[in-house]
Amino acid sequence: MKPATLRLVLLVSCAHMLVHVYELSISSVEQHVADEFGVATRETGSLGTIWRIPFGAGALLAGWLADRFGSKPMLVLYLCGCAGSALATWAAPSLGALFATMFAMGSFASIYHPAGLAIISRETTAADDRAVRLRPPAVERRLDELRRR
Repeated sequence: MKPATLRLVLLVSCAHMLVHVYELSISSVEQHVADEFGVATRETGSLGTIWRIPFGAGALLAGWLADRFGSKPMLVLYLCGCAGSALATWAAPSLGALFATMFAMGSFASIYHPAGLAIISRETTAADDRAVRLRPPAVERRLDELRRR
């Protein structure tokens, strides 16, 4: 694998790790959020849901945007948007604002998978086996189909 390709794969892999760090950190702060805003964990339990709805549904739009504007700019938007949303979440003055920032973060996080997979599929080849081995076989078959187009 060429050094530039390896750097790109590592960068995209780090961006992938971050999307799941953002996602999985919600449950680790749920009790703190409940204490901070004086509400039951039943109410804060919805934080994960409000994050995941745009994360899943937004991926369709994000894929279209990645095709239209390019995967690299969309990954930059994802990284900056999630970082900004995380800072806004930290500074949220109310539970309503916290839910709004979590929705925004889920929306920005939805960009990663369509844009990241597009970069990996365009920039790597079957000869770049270190990048290929990191993907499940079903994903590899689908990427091979896309490469043949």
